Amino acid sequence: RTLVPIVAAVKCGHTGLALPESLSDRFLLLPFRIRVVDDHIYIKRDLANDDARLEGKEIASINGISSNEIIAKLLAGAFGDGDVKSSRQWDISGSNFNAYIITLLRLESPYKIVLQGQSPASSPLEIAGISHKEFMLLWRTKYPHDPELLPSPDPSLMFLDGGRIAMMKVASFGHSEADAKRIDLRGFFKRSFSEIK
Repeated sequence: RTLVPIVAAVKCGHTGLALPESLSDRFLLLPFRIRVVDDHIYIKRDLANDDARLEGKEIASINGISSNEIIAKLLAGAFGDGDVKSSRQWDISGSNFNAYIITLLRLESPYKIVLQGQSPASSPLEIAGISHKEFMLLWRTKYPHDPELLPSPDPSLMFLDGGRIAMMKVASFGHSEADAKRIDLRGFFKRSFSEIK
């Protein structure tokens, strides 16, 4: 909570802080994939309900904190290049949203969700949090083709113009520790540069 705003002030999308994956199951996550767009919080993937009935709905508040306040606090700690608001909103979406509402805002399960347009007389939806392991299992089972779940493409080296031009492609550094180990960029660079004459 103390370091995140300081590191965010660097305003570099490649600089950030995150808890180690080994700590991820200590917290019960909101079972939604969230997308923040134009200062609104939308449920992109509903892992709490078998029929995914909440997908596309806009969240007005979580545990009594308005969506405006949530977004303002998360944006203050968002990692992004310069002051590009869209990249910062992207940073506070997805898995980061679930982690940030716990680590930065101290929200806990059960999550009391009020949807935009919900009648003031109706009670908030009470959504039980789930472990990171359960979250990932549900997400992979229900939405196996989501781009975030697909492995990063392997780096490649090809030679053009009779071997006079080497073209190296690194599409991604990986989305996780396991992904980065699988890609093995150090090994790839070492092998590639030994092939380039």
